[in-house]
Amino acid sequence: MAGIVVLGTAWGDEGKGRFVDYFAKDADYIVRFSGGNNAGHTVVHQGKNFLFTIVPSGAFYQKKSIISAGVCFDPQVLISEIKAVEKEGVKVNLMIDPRAHIVMSYHRQRDVANEAKRGREGVGSVGFGVGYCFVDRARRGNVRFEDLIDARRLRNKLACFYPINKNTLQKLYNVKIEPEKKIYKQLKKYGEELRKYMGDASLTISQAWKDKKVVLFEGSQGVLLDVNFGTYPYATGSHIIAGHIFSSVGLPPRELKVIGVVKAFNSRAGGGPFPTEISIKEGPGKHILVKGHEYEEFPGVPVRPRRVGWLDLPMLRYAHQLNNFTAFGLTHIDTLAGLKKVMVCTHYIYKPRSSPRLERGHRLSSGVGVPAFKGKKFLYPQFPGITDNVKPFFTELKGWEKINPSLVRRFSDLSRAAQDFVFLIEKETGVPVKYISVGPERKSIVIR
Repeated sequence: MAGIVVLGTAWGDEGKGRFVDYFAKDADYIVRFSGGNNAGHTVVHQGKNFLFTIVPSGAFYQKKSIISAGVCFDPQVLISEIKAVEKEGVKVNLMIDPRAHIVMSYHRQRDVANEAKRGREGVGSVGFGVGYCFVDRARRGNVRFEDLIDARRLRNKLACFYPINKNTLQKLYNVKIEPEKKIYKQLKKYGEELRKYMGDASLTISQAWKDKKVVLFEGSQGVLLDVNFGTYPYATGSHIIAGHIFSSVGLPPRELKVIGVVKAFNSRAGGGPFPTEISIKEGPGKHILVKGHEYEEFPGVPVRPRRVGWLDLPMLRYAHQLNNFTAFGLTHIDTLAGLKKVMVCTHYIYKPRSSPRLERGHRLSSGVGVPAFKGKKFLYPQFPGITDNVKPFFTELKGWEKINPSLVRRFSDLSRAAQDFVFLIEKETGVPVKYISVGPERKSIVIR
């Protein structure tokens, strides 16, 4: 069996959806293995844009789409996305693992309330409750999909978990929680509607492996938001890296083809470190914001611009270290077109406020884990803090002219300046850039 993984290499919004959609045509199964409905993937189908936050992005191919045990979801959101696809005359071929966790209404309430309470120290959550769903999962106090389809189980679980969340919301945040009966009736209704999709993802994919089927694993967000290895605490509540596939789906470790989706620049939503950030009010930053349409758009949430910056190769090397990418898929090279010059961060110079004092027998190294002396060059982010006291060092490249997707079918169709940008990424990371997206449509992907 061929196992293919599509992952974002930075803080999300890299354009994973178009690559999942691209690989889905040759896959037998498309598996969502991480995150929740707080990670939007945009897919263009017959000229129309569709935002999927929980339905796997390959849904329009009508392949078997699976939501695995390691995922959590808001059933209301899932149902609305299923209806949006089926409105286009496409039947959603979906399976939901019974062990997947449910985002409750009180998770959303707590998410919003906590972000407001933290004020300027907020992590930039969009308030969908995914993080608090994972919190309750970790403390063994949450509802799973299997509970939604069994009224007795659902009633018993709510009787246990509801009072705890009611007490937390009222006493800690002074927020009134919805009545327990209302939550029960709504979840019971969702369970009746989604019952037909229940299936054992672990068993299904294990059998697919034996049958040598092609399984496409769809990541959420980006690896720099991983709860362990991302820019914590400005991270998501789950694991994003490729190795999490096995514990999330319920599989023994196997060899995988890992495609890392790289945006030609960097962007991130909300707070957190961003070494190569530039202003979006003018100049290249404004160009990228507008041309790349760098805005967060979720149903029911005010549109807000993302922060943008130049491509960060130390962070990209770090992402490769964590995932062992087979190849990169490059997006938004067309967004940078029109700029006179393009900057790429090749390494960091650390400038600590004071030189660290070393214990006897402890020496500095160039690897991750040891604080750097002032002025020392690093190709990878260092700890603690990953980006504390960092000064990015940039290489300047000549810009390239506007790209017409209909005229670019081969790598040689790109200008020399655009090709040099690709060559630099390959040289600095050791990973081939095999796929280049020059536009939003399915046909706008150049294969090298």
